[in-house]
Amino acid sequence: MLRNGLPLCVMACAAALHAGSTHDRDFFENSIRPLLVKNCHACHTSSRMGGLELDSREHLLKGGNSGPAVLPGKPDESLLIQAVRRTHPRLKMPPQAPLRPDEVAALELWVSNGAIWPETAAIPAQFANIRLYLRRASPALRSQLIQKDR
Repeated sequence: MLRNGLPLCVMACAAALHAGSTHDRDFFENSIRPLLVKNCHACHTSSRMGGLELDSREHLLKGGNSGPAVLPGKPDESLLIQAVRRTHPRLKMPPQAPLRPDEVAALELWVSNGAIWPETAAIPAQFANIRLYLRRASPALRSQLIQKDR
């Protein structure tokens, strides 16, 4: 049980800031996540084609059989960008049809800006429903936010 709600609020705000600015989170949630879900998740989540999962930043940085999918800040060196540009000698993604130029440009901008991948949705301005937020947060984030009473 928490003795004081202030440390929780401070840590929650710090975690939200670590996940990138509001603009970065909005860009990811409105442009990048839907693009990945539509074009990549069928093959690169639980089925892990090529050893690659595109369902978290951790998996993106770990990459698959060919190495890390993304090098944050380095779109030209990132396998994901080479694959969607179709400039990589082997990898051409998605395999069915190329992404639209605006979709490729969005991925390039995202990687250039550090490939921000918010772990959870932004924390609400008011903490009235913090318990629901914590229940929905990942175990890793929850463990950072919750201090056990000793």
